[in-house]
Amino acid sequence: MNRCLLLISLALAGLLLSAAPAVAATVDGTWTNTTGRFTVLVLHERAAGRLTGYLPDDPATWITGGLHSGAAVTINLAGKDPLLAWSGAFTGTLAGRTLTGTFDDGSGPVTITAERTARRLTVEHWILAGGPASDMVRATKVLLPSGAFASGGFVGVAACDFLACGGSITAWTVAGTAHTIATASGGTYPSTSSLTGTWDPATRLLSGSYATTHCLGSASGTFFGGKAGLTDTRDIRRVLELLGDFADRIEAESPAAADAFASFYLNDGMTRADWQAKMAAIYAAYDNLEARIDGVRQIVTQNDSEVHPFVSGPPRVEWHLIVTGAPAGGGPRVTVLDVAAAPRSGEALYWIGEEHGRAVFIGNGYAAPFSIIMPILPGDAARAFTGLWPFGVHGGGHPEGHRGWDVEYAAGAKARAAADGTVSDIEPNSLRPDLSRVTVEHRPGYHTVYDDLDMLEPDIVVGARVRAGDPLSTVGGFSSGSVSHFHSTFSVRIGLDDVCPGDYLNADGRSVFDTIWPGARYMEELAEPFPCNPVAATFPLTRAWLRTSGSLAPRIELTRLDPTTTAYAYTLRDGLGTAIESGSIVINPFASPHPTIDLLPVGGGAPHLGIYDVVSGTMRIAWDDATRPTTLTSASEHTLTP
Repeated sequence: MNRCLLLISLALAGLLLSAAPAVAATVDGTWTNTTGRFTVLVLHERAAGRLTGYLPDDPATWITGGLHSGAAVTINLAGKDPLLAWSGAFTGTLAGRTLTGTFDDGSGPVTITAERTARRLTVEHWILAGGPASDMVRATKVLLPSGAFASGGFVGVAACDFLACGGSITAWTVAGTAHTIATASGGTYPSTSSLTGTWDPATRLLSGSYATTHCLGSASGTFFGGKAGLTDTRDIRRVLELLGDFADRIEAESPAAADAFASFYLNDGMTRADWQAKMAAIYAAYDNLEARIDGVRQIVTQNDSEVHPFVSGPPRVEWHLIVTGAPAGGGPRVTVLDVAAAPRSGEALYWIGEEHGRAVFIGNGYAAPFSIIMPILPGDAARAFTGLWPFGVHGGGHPEGHRGWDVEYAAGAKARAAADGTVSDIEPNSLRPDLSRVTVEHRPGYHTVYDDLDMLEPDIVVGARVRAGDPLSTVGGFSSGSVSHFHSTFSVRIGLDDVCPGDYLNADGRSVFDTIWPGARYMEELAEPFPCNPVAATFPLTRAWLRTSGSLAPRIELTRLDPTTTAYAYTLRDGLGTAIESGSIVINPFASPHPTIDLLPVGGGAPHLGIYDVVSGTMRIAWDDATRPTTLTSASEHTLTP
């Protein structure tokens, strides 16, 4: 990302102020800078002058703390994009409605002047995707009360190929359905981008083309995006007050901390009463509690008619609460509560609402954590090809990492809903428009996706309610070389992330999975053998298998050379770790009754003719230099090192 520009804009954004009393007792409120581009910061002053806040127009940066004491003000900030993390601080003086000082991240101070504003600004959250790999950015834009664009920013979700790692949005013009967007990113490789798109109210999508220019050249392509929600500075202040009061009451060991929870609070079965008991237990066990708000990353309090259903959700706040305390019986300070409120990792303090005119935590409203069954009946499973091609593997047309499971079905068998939910989207498969992809929403932000579907059931339409196990469609047929098979790609999507389905299987789902998974076989299995493999893998990728029984090499290292081919290399090591042989590998995972493996030593020695079977972290392997074994009866067993 463009660190220099970001820091300057923060400093100029973060320390902003306008229209307020002549003498301000606190720094509570919305601030805008009076030098440089328009930027915004909303601050809330906690007990003892401590500060928390939110940067509406900079999704890459957050407030980690701060202090207002007398006229002195300190604001600590941190930021992160896909390539760079940084931290810095503003130090200044509050005089009436003006805040002046300097921002420094270690590269030198930048002078800031800001004023408090009483204007109610609107903040829109967008997700934009483009580039050859459909890289995504989170974007925010701030609108004046008139609706005119004021400022904005963006940050890459996982990569920097589309637009940049992050930067500022310098213009966002809307004329009817036409949108024109301009961005700028500084740092080592400064760049500018322009995006022109058309808004389709029927699909609630913005799509068009973009062009980027930087010091190394230029790039262009198509993009699309959707609005994920909005808020305004009044709601932001209410949410910051909720967070700050909750933290202050924890420090005071006050039962009133429970007032942060709605009377109807429910999150995966946990109620307000459960939180009261949890806090009482903390108060009894620890002294001198300190509650730190380590950054508010996103606040969404409203939806409008333009918000896309796939990225929408109820009001929410992404933030991080860390509570430390000294054990009542003595001992060093420890962390007693650490909640990163965000989809997937911690929803307990993520979903918010309103009760008695104030912001409160409401939870996700569910009596149990999200769980799924397999999208297939056990009798419908097949193994003409892979059986089940797992999450995260690199290859087979997915060098970036496979974001789901390819589940193989018997001919004519039907893919089934993995949990209760509502059909939220049906669209053609991106490569085979004769097949369909169906998305089912199970709870806000939680979806399952069923791709490569052939003949949809008559009642499977957008808006239809489905129950776990309901048939959705027959699955498509595919040819892989001389092998024909039927499979559906099954994905679980939480927020913007595709996650491994195996992490959410309930007991019934696990039972079916356990009948299918041992028969899985695929080219990548020797290096990526798990049902849930890391998407972020570095190649060459080496897996070390240690012998637990048998007579073959004590350590077998199998290396997948790159994610675009099936080439492997091997090294055999003795019990001391000394290499005793190395070479290349030829495998055929689809041989029957067992996959075959030929180890070809460097220098042309006799090849080892083998067979193997891999189930997650366990490999049985047998080989002979003269005749390939036909059974694994006398195989050595190896387990994968962590």
